[in-house]
Amino acid sequence: MVVEQFAQWVRHPPGWGETLHIAPQDYAREAGWELTSGGQRRNLYFSTCTPLERGANTTDSGIRTTIARTDNCPQCAMPLTNLFELSSNTCDLPELENWRVSVAIACCERCTCAATVFGCVDDSGQAHWSPQNILPAPLPTDTGAYDKLPSNVLRAGPQRPPLFAAHEFLPTTFSQLGGHPTWIQDARYPLCPDCEQTMMFLGQLDHQDMEDGTEGIYYAFICLDCRTTATSYQQS
Repeated sequence: MVVEQFAQWVRHPPGWGETLHIAPQDYAREAGWELTSGGQRRNLYFSTCTPLERGANTTDSGIRTTIARTDNCPQCAMPLTNLFELSSNTCDLPELENWRVSVAIACCERCTCAATVFGCVDDSGQAHWSPQNILPAPLPTDTGAYDKLPSNVLRAGPQRPPLFAAHEFLPTTFSQLGGHPTWIQDARYPLCPDCEQTMMFLGQLDHQDMEDGTEGIYYAFICLDCRTTATSYQQS
């Protein structure tokens, strides 16, 4: 009934819709889904969810986080990071099994705080900076004064329901692979720069889970068709 109501608003835009910030049907993204062109529901998050807890990552879960790279951001010259490195054979996301390679999500920790940063994954699973990035300028260039995220300090915990951390005030931890994102501000799913389809939420890292006295969540997204990735950031 809810999907049909949103579809009806697409076919017959209500007069009160002009008073909103976005079209009525676009509010469905706050609940993690959107309408397809055929009026059907398309979920924007994966149904499986693996929480990530602080601790030595010694198990072969197929999940590593915040791994330093050897190349630098073309925009601010800060060393790039792989926000996630996933083994498609062992991580609990069935949707990645068809890739048959590992998956890495490239990120500039500084630029991601200012804008959505796009990456791409090649046939061997290696992550690259996307040539389609258009970032705001000027960005700070004093990378020496910026503390990098701790490397690989999170380990996989027992699976939990996908909505377990869907709200920022729930009494739980928020770093996870899969599941519904924990938006601190509005729901902002990026559009794939290649196919212009809304990208799916892949996972998130809460800075506080990695380092005491910090805040903010880093989000990772993926377009399974185009092998495009994206990262963004929100804080209170």
